[in-house]
Amino acid sequence: MIVGPTSVRAARVVAASALLSLVALACQEDLTAPGSCPALCPGGAPEVVDTVLTPVPGGDSTFIGYVEAGAGSALLAAEQLGGVDARAVLRFASRGDSVLVRDTLRAFTVDSVLITVGLLARDSTVAGLSLVLYRLPSTVDSAVTLADVNAAFIPANLVGTIPIPDSIQTGSVQLPLADTLLARVAIPPGDSGILAIAIGVQGPAQTGVRLGSQTGGSLAPAFTTFVTADIADTALQAQRIARVASFNTFVTSAAGFPPPDLLSVGGAPSSRSLIRFALPSRIKDSVQILRATLEFVPESPLPGLPNDPATLEVRGILSDIGAKSPLCNLSNLCGGAIITRRSQAELAAGSTDTLRVEVPDIVRGWQGEDGAPEAFFVLLIPEGGSFTTATFGSTRAGVNVPRLRITYARRLEFEVP
Repeated sequence: MIVGPTSVRAARVVAASALLSLVALACQEDLTAPGSCPALCPGGAPEVVDTVLTPVPGGDSTFIGYVEAGAGSALLAAEQLGGVDARAVLRFASRGDSVLVRDTLRAFTVDSVLITVGLLARDSTVAGLSLVLYRLPSTVDSAVTLADVNAAFIPANLVGTIPIPDSIQTGSVQLPLADTLLARVAIPPGDSGILAIAIGVQGPAQTGVRLGSQTGGSLAPAFTTFVTADIADTALQAQRIARVASFNTFVTSAAGFPPPDLLSVGGAPSSRSLIRFALPSRIKDSVQILRATLEFVPESPLPGLPNDPATLEVRGILSDIGAKSPLCNLSNLCGGAIITRRSQAELAAGSTDTLRVEVPDIVRGWQGEDGAPEAFFVLLIPEGGSFTTATFGSTRAGVNVPRLRITYARRLEFEVP
């Protein structure tokens, strides 16, 4: 039998079709059934686990002395706010008895004075507030006490009163003095040109204010003297002498030291707490941390200025050397993780609620052989300039101990055929 070209081509097509059918049968995927790839796919279903850790016994401590009163961004003034009194203290840079005009020091006559104070925060629910200013000795320094300042709050030392408009929550307020009132801020030669004052707050209710310190930028305190210089050219006679605070602090009746068996943040000088944990090996080496939350239970209602919440901030550490442990910063590497967001919680005056701070980046940084120390440093913002302090339980007290809640997923193991 003779086979023609057409028959040969047909036979080849049939053979090719048969070969493709065999290949399809050998490598077939059933879209209605689970995939089967034992050499490439991890086995089992993902397992998510929640666990709660408590600090290492005795590994949680409070340290005091970070930011002194007046070294922060705010000064405090209060009248029985939560039973606490506070007075701000200012000492301005020396004002000489002459002013430089056309490269020559010239005597002057004081025309008026303006004292400017920056208001950072107040309780907006209390109307009719005012600041009251009293003269202090020009030698006032960091050794001054509340008793010293209160002794100076007498009519003979009154500088003046600054009403705070109810509409103002923050901003500058001023006390102008002229004519016979200038005697209240006259600077005798023996005072070396220095004006020192104390500031209290008055109102119809127990309250307080936070005022700008010498580092407060546009809300820093200022003492401006407007003078007429002794010069014939009348266009140059009007001069202004501006002075900023060379020293400031505040004194308060608040307790200076937290209970030794509890954890504390805030105050002045400010306190911080270091809390150490021991991460289980199963979490340290082989899991994916999905969430980590640090929880605190206040020992008592949080003190503070109503409507002026402070912030509790939790930081990781680069090395554990106690009170001076260097802190991890935002956007920097902390152990094996980058800190991508701040770990913070708001502290509202009077609150007793459990505080929860999300700390996943910090805890992820503890993982691996080169992980960061398994500890948190806890501090309060603004530091050294807030009415808020927070006190929590500790492992030494045995009650209201901080807790670290971690949610993690175990890594899936790859199957070996």
